[in-house]
Amino acid sequence: SNQAALNKDLHRHPDPAVGIALQDALKSHSIRRSPLIHLLQGRTGFATYYPVLRADGSLVGIINGVFVLEDLVDSCLGEERLRTRFAFAVQTLTGEIAYSHQGGCFSEDTPPQAVHLPIRVVDKEWRLCLLPLAAVTQPLLLTGEGLLLLGGLILALALSLLMRAYLLRVAELHE
Repeated sequence: SNQAALNKDLHRHPDPAVGIALQDALKSHSIRRSPLIHLLQGRTGFATYYPVLRADGSLVGIINGVFVLEDLVDSCLGEERLRTRFAFAVQTLTGEIAYSHQGGCFSEDTPPQAVHLPIRVVDKEWRLCLLPLAAVTQPLLLTGEGLLLLGGLILALALSLLMRAYLLRVAELHE
């Protein structure tokens, strides 16, 4: 899937933000990240640039990491229970939705139970929004797990009453 990007000159990338991030990495001698861009591979994501320097400080080259946003989020938040119980979204500080699962996190009518957390992605801040879905906020007894819990409690209560009656009967017989 990287064929479209191989042997390309990053200084001539169609998105000028790539050149800016690359130059910033070269000047600062530290890792820098592009904003969200249309990747040469044809998807949306971001790139990181890390200058590799010799002991004398001269440049050897640059390590270029390319991250497809959907793949990155899917690998970090891949647990099925999380996906079925929560809506989540990642937003840049400029307000651009970088990724959204189940939607509704950054709309004007975002419910009050939504949680907004700052997250740092390499050298820039983003926001993560988590919103419990109806399956999480509904009463426990209306879920399959709640019904199993209720059944278990009833069974335990019945067994304890039978055991108490048995022990009382044994005590009567003993007397």
